[in-house]
Amino acid sequence: MMPHDGFGQDDDDGDELSAWRAELARVKPLDARQRAPLPLPPDLTQGQHERRQREHAEIMQEAMLGPFDAEDFNTGDEQEFRRGSLPRAILRKLRRGQFAIQSTLDVHGLRRDEAHRATQSFLITAQQRQWRCVKIIHGKGLHSPRGVPVLKHRVEISLRQNDDVLAYCSAPTWAGGHGATLVLLRRG
Repeated sequence: MMPHDGFGQDDDDGDELSAWRAELARVKPLDARQRAPLPLPPDLTQGQHERRQREHAEIMQEAMLGPFDAEDFNTGDEQEFRRGSLPRAILRKLRRGQFAIQSTLDVHGLRRDEAHRATQSFLITAQQRQWRCVKIIHGKGLHSPRGVPVLKHRVEISLRQNDDVLAYCSAPTWAGGHGATLVLLRRG
């Protein structure tokens, strides 16, 4: 019996997937010199246009070559918050894990009140040490009653109540995914 991946594949689909991967392996990217130049949108400078093209190429490269992970799809488990004055681009960088994580707190396995106290204490320490980005591991709630992520919600409440928190979001998969939260702090 083949392992079930959650998408209802049977043995025939596995053969199709193998054939598809074999075909993709033969695909060669176009030489940049053979591509037709795209006209500049009227409201962009040449530099802005080039930056946008580079960003688009990076996103496409990551999408095509990166490993498939079910957490890449929006399942409603994502956390995301930013103070109104914080530019959206900063939150995007945080979501992508582009800030160095300076310290980590693991509240996974604690009771709700213990997690709240630990989170508050950790945030105070982070401010005193002038850490800019920290990670809080709370787990996904898979072993909680009814599978509800109690600690995740408790941590989120603690973060929203703290004025030193500029933004937070679910960590990228490589940093814990939905079982961890990245927090961007105001500089002290």
